[in-house]
Amino acid sequence: MGAALAICAASESPDLVERLILVSPAGVPLSKPILDSFLVLARQAVHGLFPLDEVVFVVGETVRHPLAAYRLAREAHDLDLAAELDKVAAASIPTLVVACRSDTLTTPAICSEVAGRLAADYREVDGDGHMWMLTDWPSFRAVLSAGDRGELSRAHELPSSRG
Repeated sequence: MGAALAICAASESPDLVERLILVSPAGVPLSKPILDSFLVLARQAVHGLFPLDEVVFVVGETVRHPLAAYRLAREAHDLDLAAELDKVAAASIPTLVVACRSDTLTTPAICSEVAGRLAADYREVDGDGHMWMLTDWPSFRAVLSAGDRGELSRAHELPSSRG
């Protein structure tokens, strides 16, 4: 949801944004069923991708407020930021969109669509699905470093495999 929030913020105050790096961005409605996403998230939690105390807290809140959790999941799943994407594109903010080839949530097709709407540079990396940046720090660091140096046009030089 970080990329979606960045898109919303940039659409509201484009004059405050120098450039955007959108990693596995949502912004158009997702096609992956919510249950499938939940099962992947549960598998990641079991394998220790997230801190245990955070997992326990989130599970507890979900059990206490199941309808609110479902509504939030449904809103995130159906998110359509077409108007916001158009505003960001009109502002000509230099943008890099990075997709992970194995991401089944914000798929490369979705990321490519977002990049196209923004006239953004686009890059795909290899990795471990939607949360690839948590398991491949060197590639994630390279993405952020290229963006921090303002070298979005050199995105093709980013590493495309784990390393």
